[in-house]
Amino acid sequence: MPISIDHGGVEDIEGAIALSKTVPLDPKDPYAGEKGFILYPKTPEWLLECIEHGACFVVAKDEGRIFGYLLGYTHALLEHACNAVPEVADVWQWYLQKGDRNIICIDHLVVSPDYANQGHGKAILEFVYQEFPSATVWTEICLGPVRNERSIRFFESNGFTKRQEMQTEKQRVGMYEKVFG
Repeated sequence: MPISIDHGGVEDIEGAIALSKTVPLDPKDPYAGEKGFILYPKTPEWLLECIEHGACFVVAKDEGRIFGYLLGYTHALLEHACNAVPEVADVWQWYLQKGDRNIICIDHLVVSPDYANQGHGKAILEFVYQEFPSATVWTEICLGPVRNERSIRFFESNGFTKRQEMQTEKQRVGMYEKVFG
């Protein structure tokens, strides 16, 4: 069975959660931004809630096993998330204030270390671009206290541009955008 990229569903939650546990880095490590991507894992309940509220959930599989996924928040999900997770509402509210209803905000783009640096992250993004050709795609990247250099390089090399910086209670983030259509 070849590598496949497609919309994820409820049946893929367990595999995505298992994958996310293989890649987290300690955001307090001053070199974390160079070692890999800083990831704040989600619970199975939150992923299910995201899917139920229209998340852009994309999975990459090799012989049926998930080795990559993207979790993106649509406008409707961002509205829901601001109420459900108030501790990060300041960042998500920023997207909503832009007034763009055709938006996808990437929260997670994860690729197993065994599949890293082989173009799979780019392929997952390209799937999103094909499925949502007129969407504005955003992501926020940690700029401090640990600057997530690998994420910055990855998204900039895939056409994202930093539009703004924002200070939250715990970190400084850069808001990166890619526009289509």
